[in-house]
Amino acid sequence: MKDDVGGETADSQREQEDEKALESPLANKSKTTLENAAKMVDQADRAAATSVAPKDEISKPSSPAEAFQLTIDYPAFQTSGILEFEADYIEPFQYPNQTAPLSQELDSQPERGSMTEPTAVEHHESNKTANVPKSKEKRVSYKEFLGRRPNRRVLPPLPPLPLAEGGTRPALAIFFEKHCVPFLRNRRPYLQFAALEAGKLEENSNFDTAALREEFRQAFKEDMGREWPEHEVLKSHIDEYFHRFDGMKVFEDTVFVYNPSHEAMSEFLRLSLAAKWISQIPEWDIKNWNISLKEFEEIWSDKNARTERGKFKDASFYEFDQALPTYYLTFPFLVRSH
Repeated sequence: MKDDVGGETADSQREQEDEKALESPLANKSKTTLENAAKMVDQADRAAATSVAPKDEISKPSSPAEAFQLTIDYPAFQTSGILEFEADYIEPFQYPNQTAPLSQELDSQPERGSMTEPTAVEHHESNKTANVPKSKEKRVSYKEFLGRRPNRRVLPPLPPLPLAEGGTRPALAIFFEKHCVPFLRNRRPYLQFAALEAGKLEENSNFDTAALREEFRQAFKEDMGREWPEHEVLKSHIDEYFHRFDGMKVFEDTVFVYNPSHEAMSEFLRLSLAAKWISQIPEWDIKNWNISLKEFEEIWSDKNARTERGKFKDASFYEFDQALPTYYLTFPFLVRSH
């Protein structure tokens, strides 16, 4: 009981001390200042609500000149907004590939966990097809437009030949002078020999042309094995190829005689038939190239035949390279054969 009475007396003493503190001069002064501030705010709000703008400020101008001289006092917040060029409303942000607002796209999507929810692969494929324009045409590549680039044949360089010493006369010149015929340096030696052989047969029909041809072949081989700096001898790669078989037995007792006045390809086919490299001349059907090509490969199936055909092809390309430089000077746009 004594403890309860002592506690009540302590509480009553604390309450009396608080009341004395509130009645002090400092507390009364702060209370009056707060009341005065609240009254001043109320008076300012009432004055702003009841104030009316003067009639001359809202009157309509009577002339354009008066309208240009009219001054309008904007509020501070509105003036700053005009100077900073702020938009009246904020436009919703849209993605570049988005055709509908984002809210509609979210509303149209199925709920999470539903049976109709598309998978990640389907969503990627749908976006991929949506971004591709329908009017896009198929672009034609450079190779499809011009076709396959042709494989140009690159010939290996010829081996160097020893230079003829100064003052050396060609063996062909000595051979023709022996038979009382002048030797021409700007004409193929085989063509000159054909004219010499024809003249000998006119004089004597029983003339031994085989010995004459063999003598010519020896002189031709000697001069073709040297490089002539002054071009005393006109070289021909095609004549050099046929020189290997001219007047020789190409198959058993069959002797091949080269005619330089004929076309080179026709002479090569005649040599191939005489040497039994091929059994017949290939024929081409313009209506069925595939069958013709197959027959061509069967005719040239022999290994020796394909080797000789490659040698003749190289000789022909070397001949073209030797004859074409004069045309390059006149027609520089021509493309080299290989």
